[in-house]
Amino acid sequence: SYPMQFGYSDRYYDDNDWLAIDLCDYYALTKDPAVLERAKELHRYIYSGWDEVLGGGIYWCEQKKLSKNTCSNAPATVLCMKLYNLTSDPDYLDLAKKTYRWTKENLCDPSDGVYWDNINLGLPDFNFPILMADLNSVSADLKSCAIFIKNPV
Repeated sequence: SYPMQFGYSDRYYDDNDWLAIDLCDYYALTKDPAVLERAKELHRYIYSGWDEVLGGGIYWCEQKKLSKNTCSNAPATVLCMKLYNLTSDPDYLDLAKKTYRWTKENLCDPSDGVYWDNINLGLPDFNFPILMADLNSVSADLKSCAIFIKNPV
């Protein structure tokens, strides 16, 4: 997603979230193991952007670790659920729960349920309601898994 012929470019975790989600969907159709492996590789890259600064979460930009954004963390949660559903690997489910909780606790305005754009290291926060549907979907998936495996969220 970063053509080098156009020069240096920052790498964004959220862009890779969307590619990995699409790869999971493509794998579900084709069962091509190389496609699933690529989705897993992108997952590892995305979670290389997680640290405990600000209590956890994934940064927005690899080169500029200034904020942890809803657009990076919400789809990463979706990705974890997709990988869990495709592989049954409980580590993906655990990471989905962890990322979901962190996103809800740190990026959701408790007064209105709208997700902020980001939590950051000194810049102003902005409300960003668009990804709420993704998190509601993940919440439903997590509850379904919890019922299935008798391990409540």
